[in-house]
Amino acid sequence: MTPRDLSRQSALVVGTNAVEIMDIEEYLTLSGWSTPVIAQAFDEAERILERADGAIHLVIVLLPQGHPDAAAIIRTCISLGIGLIVMNGARTKLVDGQVIMLTRPFVERDLDEALHALGLAVV
Repeated sequence: MTPRDLSRQSALVVGTNAVEIMDIEEYLTLSGWSTPVIAQAFDEAERILERADGAIHLVIVLLPQGHPDAAAIIRTCISLGIGLIVMNGARTKLVDGQVIMLTRPFVERDLDEALHALGLAVV
């Protein structure tokens, strides 16, 4: 996968669990990313992505995929070329070159591997 220009890398984390959000925020910032934008609902995440104008390179979803709006955020990320990590899924290989499912609980190694597979690792 071709590395992306991450000189202004930014992520969006969609979830409500404060502990998980803090863990991911710390992981991303220690990995060289800017502090992620946080959305607590899928519709809020959609609005953020609409206004981001390409500034968001990664979305991490911590909400249940059974929610009616979950499919829409996945479609939006794919159409905009944004890397997507979905928690709660069965661990899978890269889907469509942009989507990785991770199981909970996750460890940093899982996130490292996901970012590398998506071409989003900061080197």
